[in-house]
Amino acid sequence: MKNLQGYVIKVAVGNNPPRAQIFKQGANEFYIGGIYCKLLRLFAQHYNASLEFVYQPYEASYSLLQCIRDIKNHTVDTCADGISYSDHIMTTRSPKLYSSILLVPYDEPLELYHYFLRPFRDKVWALLIVSFITAVLTITWIEYMKTGRMQWIYNTLIAFQGMLYIPFYIRNIPQPHRTILELFILVAGFSLSSCYLAYLSSLLLKKIYKSNISSLQDIIDRNMSILIKRYDQFMWNHYGAPEAMKQQSQLVSEEFLVSKRKELNPNYIYSSLEDKIAYYLYQQQFLKRPILKVLENEIVIQVVGGMPMRSYWAFKDLLMNFMDHFLASGLYGCLYTKTLQEAILYGEIQFFATEVSTVEPLNMEYFQICIIILMTGYCMAALCFLVELIVFMEGQSGKNLKK
Repeated sequence: MKNLQGYVIKVAVGNNPPRAQIFKQGANEFYIGGIYCKLLRLFAQHYNASLEFVYQPYEASYSLLQCIRDIKNHTVDTCADGISYSDHIMTTRSPKLYSSILLVPYDEPLELYHYFLRPFRDKVWALLIVSFITAVLTITWIEYMKTGRMQWIYNTLIAFQGMLYIPFYIRNIPQPHRTILELFILVAGFSLSSCYLAYLSSLLLKKIYKSNISSLQDIIDRNMSILIKRYDQFMWNHYGAPEAMKQQSQLVSEEFLVSKRKELNPNYIYSSLEDKIAYYLYQQQFLKRPILKVLENEIVIQVVGGMPMRSYWAFKDLLMNFMDHFLASGLYGCLYTKTLQEAILYGEIQFFATEVSTVEPLNMEYFQICIIILMTGYCMAALCFLVELIVFMEGQSGKNLKK
């Protein structure tokens, strides 16, 4: 059968890029694009058939479930979309195994006030604290052995000044112990402060980023939500998605999911089949640093499927063979590229700006470092004052008892 003599094929179509796209061109005018719509047009042109598009809701609330209901009710012959194999509805043959993957954000820039802790790792900071305590105990012990007194607060400040490479003087300790201690603290403080400032200055010249998301465990540790719609939830339950992913999932409306995924919002994680993921990532191809990326080696589910068709449709074998020949020809990639270009042309998606020249008011992030340093100094001063006050009051009470 090579000539269908203008036979009308009813096709349910909704806005579900890149498989089907509906672009508004006027009040009541639409242009229908997308991979599956183009394939059906080629099928109708090859076999001299005509297409009658039955529009599903144009808004983002379009759901594949509505398309399936129309096929089961025999109101349409096929649907310009793809579904997984099932016993309840007929589909074209699947050319491969489709994978549902995760779209995760790239590591974000670190807050500025965290830069002060980044020159050294946690183990180095722990060793520095131990060294500081050891220096205080050493000075106090030598002072107690030589003079019989212990000035904890003064000795703590001496050790702190030495670590910051600030001029200091150790009193109440005779020679040569004082010279040895001063020389030791001076050399250690100079090495420490010089190394710290060198590392910090190099970090301030460039951005530091948080740890990258490289596994499902990283998603769980950050407690990020995987946005899914109702059809995704059905597919996850039917094909056995990992329980850890289900616990991190958040069921949202079609409108919310489409809007966040379209703008590549990095506050959420998205799950879709490979063709849809590549469609949205096409927007960031000119960015120096991408916003989102595919999480490697983490597959949610794997399915086989094709274009749904009405049961006992007379031309189902004809459409199946046409799809097989077309996919085998290698023209699918060309058709997909044209679909992406159409989406850019009609504004369904858009390239993100590589450079943004705007004037924005300073926010609290620019003052966080100053405030943290200021409050730390105030807290240390208040702590020293309280300790000195307690020591002074105990000394006064001792004098009163002696009298």
